[in-house]
Amino acid sequence: MQPTRNRNNAVALALILHQLSLEIAPALAPILNKENVSPRQANLLRHIAAQRGEVIMTDVARWLSSSTAATTGAVDRLEKLDFLERRQANDDRRKVVVRITKKGLDLLARLDEATVALIDERFGRQIDAARALQQLIAVLSLKVAPGA
Repeated sequence: MQPTRNRNNAVALALILHQLSLEIAPALAPILNKENVSPRQANLLRHIAAQRGEVIMTDVARWLSSSTAATTGAVDRLEKLDFLERRQANDDRRKVVVRITKKGLDLLARLDEATVALIDERFGRQIDAARALQQLIAVLSLKVAPGA
């Protein structure tokens, strides 16, 4: 059975994303190294930011697929670097709430800027060409539309 066009497109996209991830890691390394943050810790910050900036410690452990004790070490390090804050939950003092700080959000913004710059450098011409092609298709479809 022959692969479908959608499968071929999915495989092509997966290869592009894989290649891009290989190129992004070295581009982000200087920023992460300067802040003494690992890629896994940066992903943790990103996850917390995506959860309205605040999560319960057990949810962090679940997301990392690790024990609460192991997660505590990662959170401790990010807290010492002022990227995260920790406090007891108001509704249950046994729960620990982890919150991303302004410094953590600023780090993510710098990582995003570097990522966008790399994508623009790597794919900017293709993105511009795709937009131009979309505009051309739109113009041509108007000219061949019934009654045009």
